[in-house]
Amino acid sequence: HREIAGLKNLKELVIFGNYMSSPIPTELGELKQLQIIDMYANNLKGQIPTELGRLKQLQYVDLHDNDLTGSVPEEICRLPNLKVLITDCLGPKAEVACDCCTVCCRGLPDMKCVDVETGKTIS
Repeated sequence: HREIAGLKNLKELVIFGNYMSSPIPTELGELKQLQIIDMYANNLKGQIPTELGRLKQLQYVDLHDNDLTGSVPEEICRLPNLKVLITDCLGPKAEVACDCCTVCCRGLPDMKCVDVETGKTIS
């Protein structure tokens, strides 16, 4: 994970569908130019790191369809440019608690994602 911190000019981290099984690296918080984090459909475990709240340029984060737990840190919710935040926060047994998500999903066997603002199902 330390190697990630060397990618100082990285703007987009798109690694969905790779079935990576690890926590989200806290070192991502050092990538100050990052605008997009798309890590859905992996086996990421643990909590969403508060270090992502340092990424002032972040606009889009998709972390659904993983094995994450806990709550989305307030530091992320307060990011000034964040427009889209997607986690597994749908339903009474949601894996992740989220006060600022724009889309909440739930996994199999009844996979579904809902736009928080409109309540409409997203395919």
